[in-house]
Amino acid sequence: MKVAVGILAGAVAVIALLFAGCSALVVGAASAVDTPGPAPVAGPIGDGFTAGVRLVGPDFPPGAYSTSGPATDSALDVCYWARLSDTSGEFDALIANDVVQGPAVVTVEADDVAFETTGGCVWVPSG
Repeated sequence: MKVAVGILAGAVAVIALLFAGCSALVVGAASAVDTPGPAPVAGPIGDGFTAGVRLVGPDFPPGAYSTSGPATDSALDVCYWARLSDTSGEFDALIANDVVQGPAVVTVEADDVAFETTGGCVWVPSG
């Protein structure tokens, strides 16, 4: 029973790392390999934006952004978002984050450096 619980806990930790967009790949029980943080994705937001890291200011203005939730054809039925103080990929860069399954609104502040999202959500200016 202890082995099954340990395997389940390990699987949950790996899934949590994937959703969090962490910059560390877990290898074995005690080692990690560092990789560069998420690279910003340039491009106009137009009708909204999806997965990637966008810089506040150069890529999109601060403000409220909303989503109706993940697309019905998305591989996952959840979306992850994070407001970031830098693009290092380090845990300390997180200002706020969440995993959403339905409608959500996030207010990106002017002093945030970036906004990261994964999953099938389309984020549009709210207002």
